Amino acid sequence: MSGRWSEPQVAPFSGQWPDSSPTWSPDGKYIVFVSTRPKVPLKESPKPGEPIPGLVSNLWRVDRSTAGWSEPVRLPDEVNITAAIFKPSVAANGDVFLTVIGPDAAKSIYVSRWQNGSFQPATLLPFSDGAKLDVDPEVAPDESFLIFSSGGRIDGDQHERLYLVKREGDHWGAPTLIRYQNDVTKYGASTDNEPKLGRDGVTLYFSSDRTEATHFPRTHAQAEDDLKRMNSWDNSNSNVWMFSLKGLI
Repeated sequence: MSGRWSEPQVAPFSGQWPDSSPTWSPDGKYIVFVSTRPKVPLKESPKPGEPIPGLVSNLWRVDRSTAGWSEPVRLPDEVNITAAIFKPSVAANGDVFLTVIGPDAAKSIYVSRWQNGSFQPATLLPFSDGAKLDVDPEVAPDESFLIFSSGGRIDGDQHERLYLVKREGDHWGAPTLIRYQNDVTKYGASTDNEPKLGRDGVTLYFSSDRTEATHFPRTHAQAEDDLKRMNSWDNSNSNVWMFSLKGLI
């Protein structure tokens, strides 16, 4: 839009219930997203304070056409295997990668394969065992690699970091920590998560609450620059960052 971003708008299929983590299919024909809307439409709105039946965190889909967006449709139980499903990613062949929270504190990455016109029961990926708190899968359209966020894979550090795992023939390789220019130190206090591939397939966008390292003593000019940064982005809140995966994939 004239070289500038437009103002955000609520999508026509959203706003009634908490919706999050939208992901486009590689062909741009549909979106899969997380929603806590009831599995079965309510016959009437509950009164304030009353519990809402059937409220779970599951994956839903909307299709895009020249006429607009379809009504949201919940993905089948083969995909939504629990009541705590989060952050999906869709491959070009229709496979859906997803985060499953639980049982207890477990956080793992699963995949539901699209075969012969239907989804197969979601299965745990071999490198994700629930002990390392793996979340937020982002798969390449051809499934040649996958980016995800994980806490606990570095001894003494529970902050979420970005990891890359590559496809090696008929199996996945070992996850490796992604390092990027000016990233936090090995035991830095920031969190990197919610990775998203750009349309070019090599630009990675992600969320991070990282801040610039501060070393003392500071000059007055440096302190003035610190204040400017804190009034713009360097305030421990999450911001969107980006870097190129060239050389890594």
